[in-house]
Amino acid sequence: MSETVTPLALEDLPHFFVPLPPDTDATRPWPERRLACSANYVVVGHGLTTGCRIYVYSLPTFNLVHVLEPQLEEVPDEQSFQIHGEILVVTSWKRDDDGPSDSCSMSFWDLSVGKLLNGVTLPDHFSHPTISIPYRELIETEENGNLVKEEWPKNEMLILCSPGAEVLCVVAVHRSGGHDNPIMAPLMTLPIHAAVTHFSMGKTVITGGADATVRVWDITTGECRLVLMGHRNDVTGVRMNATRIYSWSADGAARIWDRHSGDCLHVLDLLNSATGSIAGIAPSYFITPMWIHGEGARILIWDPVSGQIAHRIDTTLSVHCHGPIFFAKERTLMAWQVFSDIPFGQIDIWDVRSGKMLIEQSLGYDHNRPLAVCSQARFLIVLVKKSEDDAYMLRVWDFSLYGSPTDEPEPRIDSLGDTTHFSVPLPTDYHPDDRDLSLECSATHVVLVQRANHRVYVYSLPTFDVNVLELAGVSHLDSISIYGDILVARGTHVSQAERQKCLHFYDLSTGQSFGVFPHGYRRVDISFPGTEVIEIEENGKLVREEWPKKPTFVICFAERILQTCTLHRSFKQSGYNIDAQAEDEQESATMVPGPAIALSHNARVHASIGRTAVTAGSDATVRVWDVITGECLQVLIGHLSAVFNVCLDSARIYSSSKDNTVRIWDRHCGDCLHAILDHIRRITSPFTFVKCVILLMQSPPQSNLIHRLRTTPPYLIGTTFETPAQGCTTLVWDAGGGRLVQNIAHYGEGFLGPVRGGEHTLVTGEWDCLRVWDVNSGRVLIRLSAGTPPELLEFCAQDRFVVALVAQGQGYTLRVWDFGDDRLASAKDDVLPVNSG
Repeated sequence: MSETVTPLALEDLPHFFVPLPPDTDATRPWPERRLACSANYVVVGHGLTTGCRIYVYSLPTFNLVHVLEPQLEEVPDEQSFQIHGEILVVTSWKRDDDGPSDSCSMSFWDLSVGKLLNGVTLPDHFSHPTISIPYRELIETEENGNLVKEEWPKNEMLILCSPGAEVLCVVAVHRSGGHDNPIMAPLMTLPIHAAVTHFSMGKTVITGGADATVRVWDITTGECRLVLMGHRNDVTGVRMNATRIYSWSADGAARIWDRHSGDCLHVLDLLNSATGSIAGIAPSYFITPMWIHGEGARILIWDPVSGQIAHRIDTTLSVHCHGPIFFAKERTLMAWQVFSDIPFGQIDIWDVRSGKMLIEQSLGYDHNRPLAVCSQARFLIVLVKKSEDDAYMLRVWDFSLYGSPTDEPEPRIDSLGDTTHFSVPLPTDYHPDDRDLSLECSATHVVLVQRANHRVYVYSLPTFDVNVLELAGVSHLDSISIYGDILVARGTHVSQAERQKCLHFYDLSTGQSFGVFPHGYRRVDISFPGTEVIEIEENGKLVREEWPKKPTFVICFAERILQTCTLHRSFKQSGYNIDAQAEDEQESATMVPGPAIALSHNARVHASIGRTAVTAGSDATVRVWDVITGECLQVLIGHLSAVFNVCLDSARIYSSSKDNTVRIWDRHCGDCLHAILDHIRRITSPFTFVKCVILLMQSPPQSNLIHRLRTTPPYLIGTTFETPAQGCTTLVWDAGGGRLVQNIAHYGEGFLGPVRGGEHTLVTGEWDCLRVWDVNSGRVLIRLSAGTPPELLEFCAQDRFVVALVAQGQGYTLRVWDFGDDRLASAKDDVLPVNSG
């Protein structure tokens, strides 16, 4: 967790006072004060029964621009006094001769001109009608038969949800007659379920109600797109961002849903506590405050990707909201409370990234009695009454005045769960002066290679037990790579009189050699095809089975040959330490070559899955081969220069070329689905969840070119190398739409890292630390220090472990971070799609 720090006091920070007009009635009782703020305005409601006045201040100058005098009967609480953009909405209860009626009235005021726009009466009393302004987002619309991307909504719009009337009203605010004459025009009224809460973004509105469902609506068509089922009691709050829907319920649980498919991604246990409103969604967090009887409030800060608790905050304060931006790019979390019977209050502010308290402040002890509190991204505002002269004032703290302190710790988000780390000393026979090292890992092993003596230290996972593998027969070691429990070493074989380059295959579980394949001094490319269900003919019938059945390598030689090699294990594994007598009794494992395929072009790279191999080369073509029959199935033409990377998955083929394009092809018919141009510059739209591809750069290649493509759901990632000074840029692509939607700037190489909620992270290295990134948001999740003094030499990463070779004194050690197993499941059947199209 984050380091312990002493919270600041607001008294230590610069602030100023804004006096309210002198005609403010100081005799009004305390409850008749309301305070609200938005990005551009602060409003103070004074005397919110009869004779009400609302003072409107513009930000950031705090000039008093309007004094509104609405005719109100009763404004019961803070929820009845809200600002949405430039619209102030005041909700008051209607009264009759017998007291409060079963209806309420809502008045809408344009704060830019200080005029009443409209008023409505709704059959709501016990449940508040809710108002929202849709957040703008990029959507696709059809114009003249073409799909066009544009921001929506284009004009001001209000969404009104009435639980009593069971309707959703869409209202536009038109300023066509000039800014001084705005009008409200109803666009649509939808009959809905008994929704007590809603949220809107773009053309999508989500509602939650007493029927325990969350419903997704398209407000351009009026269509209900999804009904999300799973809660067991009233849904009392909903939120949404570009990829997820968040809901929580009186059943004591919150749920995270995929916004597009409706899948329930996580069910969050809120400890069966009574919940307040969701404090909000920070860019990387989901925040749920709740009230525990007899204990106070508990605020849980969740990682929405993994569904795990990042931080827990216990407080006795009852009101929770977003606080100002303070030493960060995210809003803080604020809790506050003021009292009607005593002249005191309290404000606490926390950093949501680390969970640490930034500010702890008692109010009222300086003879300025606190009455109400509000905050926005820049200002923290408290309405106070000065005891010496009964004057009302706004006390304002401007957080934009505060620069980042030099000792502010590196952002660290423990949203990968409880991360443990430990050190693994190198074996005693390790030569400390040899800095020509190589570190690689797979799902089952980590290997450290000392090139000078051709010695490989093999660590089995997850125990990190070590064995030493001597690369017998290798006179000069060029490189190594791991595929599962098989190690492939590239080097010169000592028995070759011509000192020909060879591939050496070793079984890491036994330390035995499988064989040696000479390849001359020219380029050779290796792949390890994943299994895939294929159809083969047996006795005149088509049979479906997984292929390959045994570990198989596909080797692409520069001599225009594609060769398959299958590993045959017909021996009893007995470990590394085999005495001479026992070794004579062992049957040796061998690599058995399959049929060689004569390629029809000069292939530089290839990729394979199942029985399919894809090759690419200097002739600007991509070719698809059946490695069982040797047949060329397709020739994909479209690139204008040499193709130096290919990969494939079950549906698509991906290729990148020196013509600065990435092309996405249909694997089965060969159609070019997308030609992605100018991929460095087009970073505009929000991320969408689709099946994607991984592109990783292994060495500093030509600037701005993407090198070595790999696939893994659900991301398409490409890393480009700029210059040693500028570092790298990792690009996140939408493979289904062919759009570039995210970028991450970093130094050094990057690997796919620990799995987080079913999704891989990105791990990048610098000279003193490693950084683990959330690929979806482009944010640093955690910084892993290499130690003091730091010197990071090599690192590798896989689904669970991140391993670094670190200089320590006169020697070296392996530093290991264990992120644990990711066993979070998705509730695929927990949703009922409605008219999903």
